[in-house]
Amino acid sequence: MKRIFLHIGQPKCGTTAIQRAFAEHSDSAENRTVYYPRKGRYVRKLVAHHNLAYELYAPKSFLPARGSWADLEEEVRSTGADNILLSSEAFRRFLANTVAAKFRKHFADYDCKVILYLRPQWDYIESGYNQLLRFGRHSGTIDEFYKEQGAKITEYKGIVTAWGKAIGHENIICLPFDKEAKTIGIVSHMLKYALKLDVEMPDSDIVNKRFGLKALSAIRYCSEKYTRETGEMALPVRYIVMISDLFRHYPGEVNDFTFMKPELRRKIYQDSLETNQWLAVRYRGFATSEFLSCSPSGKDNTVAELPTLTKEEREICDSLVRAAARGRLVLRYSNGQRIAQKWWEGRPSILNLRSWKPDRRAFRPGERPG
Repeated sequence: MKRIFLHIGQPKCGTTAIQRAFAEHSDSAENRTVYYPRKGRYVRKLVAHHNLAYELYAPKSFLPARGSWADLEEEVRSTGADNILLSSEAFRRFLANTVAAKFRKHFADYDCKVILYLRPQWDYIESGYNQLLRFGRHSGTIDEFYKEQGAKITEYKGIVTAWGKAIGHENIICLPFDKEAKTIGIVSHMLKYALKLDVEMPDSDIVNKRFGLKALSAIRYCSEKYTRETGEMALPVRYIVMISDLFRHYPGEVNDFTFMKPELRRKIYQDSLETNQWLAVRYRGFATSEFLSCSPSGKDNTVAELPTLTKEEREICDSLVRAAARGRLVLRYSNGQRIAQKWWEGRPSILNLRSWKPDRRAFRPGERPG
């Protein structure tokens, strides 16, 4: 029987790496083992099947031109492929019954499975918190973040149970995002343990890079100022990427750190122990120390708060905010003098404004941000 797999995340569990790799390689002439449909892939980079989820619950975001469930069925059946993979973390728990109905309607003659990766809750909380900081969407501490959202986003048992009831517990493939997955690569791990295929596929060449402390501090500063000046809730993503690139080679930038104190780590472990024991009984890979014990983070630098920006750093941030507010990129010093757009031979120095020169691929004067 032909098989169709729906990979639903969780976020921060190698999801983007999976989507990028299959989008890049699965429809090449050298690799026809797993077909990754084009219908349903959403606009941004066309790697994830968000459009299929949006069709079910977000009509304002759904784009008919990117493909519906009906379009997906037509494409899949025209290929004759034996193994189909769909991937989107936009398939939330409340969609389980609706998705099951779609499978019955469009793919009743397929063996339909749901793939779910989970990581230790304390690591998931920190990764999720870092992600919110990266996009300027949280101004509190990690303790406050866990208190506000922790119980909801780490309720793994409820997520697995909801999908199991909708599609059948025997059709749930629940796997740990653990050291093995990171060591052999998440794509190889999925092929081996979820799809049960003895094939190779390279990981995507694009890797999400960790943001340093100065970059996070600059993003928070820019986001707050941009919101005050424009009334918009969030700084455009492309400007956030620029800030990250700008500070990546900043002298003294700190990239190896944790916001989570040992006390919070132990609390999350205790709160999650019952769920992890439940997972260990039912699914492969969870009966390990990574999920059933509270090992130290391995990072010596625990950060209580983000560093303060210098005057020179704030000037660059102010220029970026002004550019974002105008919808075009013209960077200036605080005295109004334009910052020359030239190549910098070597690493950019934030401390010396007159030696800093933007990357031309990121800074194009007159171009409106997407």
